[in-house]
Amino acid sequence: MQSRFKKLLLLGFFLNFLVIGGIYFFTRSSKEVKCVDVKDTSTLFSHLHYQEVKNGIKFWELKAQEAQRIQGDTEKLRLVKVKAIFYLQQGLPVYLEAEKGIFNTKTKDFILKGNVHIWQPGGYTFSTTMVVYTPKKDLLYTTTPVTITRKDLHLQAKRMQFFVKENRIVFYKEVKSCFYVED
Repeated sequence: MQSRFKKLLLLGFFLNFLVIGGIYFFTRSSKEVKCVDVKDTSTLFSHLHYQEVKNGIKFWELKAQEAQRIQGDTEKLRLVKVKAIFYLQQGLPVYLEAEKGIFNTKTKDFILKGNVHIWQPGGYTFSTTMVVYTPKKDLLYTTTPVTITRKDLHLQAKRMQFFVKENRIVFYKEVKSCFYVED
């Protein structure tokens, strides 16, 4: 009986020692808890791919190596290394590349900036610093100087509009052109 009493007493001391030691350890450790406001965080996406499809027909697609939500605006994404393709009803697709951009996920508008190139295989190549796409008007335009090149042509304009559905391009203000004639 005495041996059993000693064992229970020893077990009680041991449990008390663990409880007191645990309380001491957890209250003395320096843990810092940071609260994060979810509205202020930005989400980073890798390899974003968006397609605009209506009635089973793909109109355009947008790809970016990186996409990040813009703080304070839940509808806009900041894009890095952007590529886009417009699928025309007649003719070859139109390709776009840019260093960066902004994509509005609600309106589907996008702005591409930094070394922007637009081209069709075997066709013209357009180079500018910024281009905007507005899907309501199905219009791709730039208000910055644009250079258009092809094997036999070099053209410069102050701004340009590309009406995607019509596959029609209009150049504005101080258009300079050079045609190369082969013998």
